[in-house]
Amino acid sequence: MENGSIQNQMGLVAYNFEPELTVQELEDRNRAALASSEAVVQTLDEWCECGNCQEMPSLEENVCCRVSDLVLPNLEDHNCITMHHSYDTLILNSDVLALAYIQMMMYKGQQGRAPEELSNRQSRLVAYRQFICWMLKGEKLGKGRRVVIPSCVVKDIRDSFPENNNDYTGFQAAIDVRELLKTKARLQEEMSDLLHGISRPPALLLHYPENSLTESNVSCYEELPCEPQHDISNVVQNIIQELPHHVKLKSTKLDSVERRTPRQILRLYNQTFLFAVLSTSIIGIPVKMTQRKFYGSHFHSLVVHLPEIYRIINKKSILAEQEERTFGSLGRLAEGTTNRKPGWIVDNTILRFNCQQTDNRICSFSKQNSVISQQSKLLSKRENTIFPKEIFGIKSSLFQSHLERIADYLIPGYNIWWHYNGTELVFHDSVDEPEFRMQGPDTANFRSTSLKKERAIIDDIWQTSVDKPASSELVFHYCMSKQGKMEN
Repeated sequence: MENGSIQNQMGLVAYNFEPELTVQELEDRNRAALASSEAVVQTLDEWCECGNCQEMPSLEENVCCRVSDLVLPNLEDHNCITMHHSYDTLILNSDVLALAYIQMMMYKGQQGRAPEELSNRQSRLVAYRQFICWMLKGEKLGKGRRVVIPSCVVKDIRDSFPENNNDYTGFQAAIDVRELLKTKARLQEEMSDLLHGISRPPALLLHYPENSLTESNVSCYEELPCEPQHDISNVVQNIIQELPHHVKLKSTKLDSVERRTPRQILRLYNQTFLFAVLSTSIIGIPVKMTQRKFYGSHFHSLVVHLPEIYRIINKKSILAEQEERTFGSLGRLAEGTTNRKPGWIVDNTILRFNCQQTDNRICSFSKQNSVISQQSKLLSKRENTIFPKEIFGIKSSLFQSHLERIADYLIPGYNIWWHYNGTELVFHDSVDEPEFRMQGPDTANFRSTSLKKERAIIDDIWQTSVDKPASSELVFHYCMSKQGKMEN
């Protein structure tokens, strides 16, 4: 919509009540603009006093050594700082620059060996630093402060160490970090509002990041509520700290497999539930740490979310430890071996990272699998998961919640995935049992479903079975006894 139509509709006229400029004010503005334009077109002869300068790309770089506050204290009786008797030795001597480059590497903590011969670009970089150090006599500029090197010095250094295509960076003012920090809170707030509720897989995990989720066949993508390796590691550490203060507990181990099957999913559900029951029975109230820490997010993720995630995706597929190590290495290389200027960071970092890789480099996954395999051989044969009748009475509500989560394994009927012998509930989930059964359930995949959909399906199965207990043997003696009574 044009401004005229807005004015007609709203009855507004822009600047209608603003005072007009007087003739004197207009003349003052014209004179100021003329003076500014004359300053812009100042010639080389007007600002250079030493006779060795050249026109620079920006006005800020058009500085002569005879008017530079950086150079004046050291100029002595020389017409130009480039004529100083120490200039050639300190600034242009290749051996001196090579030694200064090594000292710069040591100061920055960079690893590796300096090149046998500096490139022209490296020589210019060190020469500029040498000149500033020489002028300041060791005094520091201060964080975030940069000075302009006189044009005559820049010209002399570039003539001594030229670039083939005459492509030079030139002076760049330092970024005011304090101004950026002032807006950090506002930016975080805006990003939170903008990204609220948005879930998108990391772009580096996709072959074509610009494609939509539907085009990438991951339209059901969701952020998973569990990080198996971190959660298991933290829970194990908590148990190691807490266990000496309680009765010794026989350890349990979860299956580690390459491919998912219904039997393995059921096994993981049962083992995590059994682990939770034993933890609350043996440890109860922790002594070494708080309940919040022991039964916190890692314990909850391991017991509740891990088997749910295993329904739709392999546990190993969501382990990002190897990628985290890779990005950590890239970050350290970028920080310690580059000049942190755009256009030079990526190439240098990738080159150094690839050089560090060796053919016999051990993959962390292979090493972990090897250790797990060796330890698993020491364990006794894993039999079917058995829940004694006592659990029905002591943990009746908790046990019912567990059955609700595996309702699709109960509905096929008696002696398919489970049986009850009068004193124990036995689940057929040992390694000797079939991986699949014709009665179901089938395995799902994260590309065609989500955790939310799977939960809804299982809730419907459980509710249907409770409403129509006669249709199946799901509620196997639903009221087995007062000890084994489950809540309706």
